[in-house]
Amino acid sequence: MPLTDPTPEHPLIRSWLFVPGSRPERFAKACASGADAVIIDLEDAVAPERKDTARAAVVAFMTGEGGCVGIPVFVRLNDIRSLHGIRDLLAICEAAQANAGSAVSGIMLPKVSCAEDLTFVSEAMDDANVPLRIGALIETVAGLAQASAIAKASGRLQFVMFGGADMALDLRVPMEWGPLLSARTDVVRAAAGAKVDAVDMPWIDLGNKAEYESEMQRSFSLGFTSRAAIHPSQITAIHAALTPSDVEIARAREVMSAWENGAGGVALLDGKLIEKPLIAQAGRILSLAERAAGKG
Repeated sequence: MPLTDPTPEHPLIRSWLFVPGSRPERFAKACASGADAVIIDLEDAVAPERKDTARAAVVAFMTGEGGCVGIPVFVRLNDIRSLHGIRDLLAICEAAQANAGSAVSGIMLPKVSCAEDLTFVSEAMDDANVPLRIGALIETVAGLAQASAIAKASGRLQFVMFGGADMALDLRVPMEWGPLLSARTDVVRAAAGAKVDAVDMPWIDLGNKAEYESEMQRSFSLGFTSRAAIHPSQITAIHAALTPSDVEIARAREVMSAWENGAGGVALLDGKLIEKPLIAQAGRILSLAERAAGKG
């Protein structure tokens, strides 16, 4: 289990499950799937002629049973520079205003190409006075070039997600680990620099479990803090890959104990100096262990 960034202020999230916005009968099922968070998709998963219906379904969810699902729910909007995207943002902000207890806690912006995309949405949320968070999907060469600025563009930003399918198309390369490694690394670095979560793309070949698990290990070792999924059957594997071993947990406890005994001053463990990066890593390991035990 790789060591990654410190525990964020919001609840630790290991998995994000996508569900089509045009399938409202699946919303509650997705929230009960065991995923740590859900993304209702109004963009790629919804045909153009069903955009308005899907948006209305999300609003109905926010004003109905969507107030008690128990996990964070984000909504992927259509491109914020499109009419449908503007309508999505307006509808969700208005629903959030009217329903303070709604499970929808944020929106995800697709094809983010610059920091201004986030500042525009953030300012609209400020004007609406709603506590919504933002996720940014970086899936184009333009967005990749501005990844660091995007990740630092708004205090509402909770995560950046790597979008491999569109990125591969834009880069004119196969959607495989090697050709996309540099792009993935840029997204991880941008997220780490802004201290926000880094979410890797969903694995789309549901029949190839071995390669999926192998890629997940590489993904988390690279620095991604969580992974998206397109089917509930993928959630268990994601959580397993992010569950620390007994050895890692024991070592993390030793590190934290030595630090606490040092009263925040100089602390040693096995003759080695314990510094803040080690404390942060140990804290995340223990948080992941608690999450795996159902306590987080």
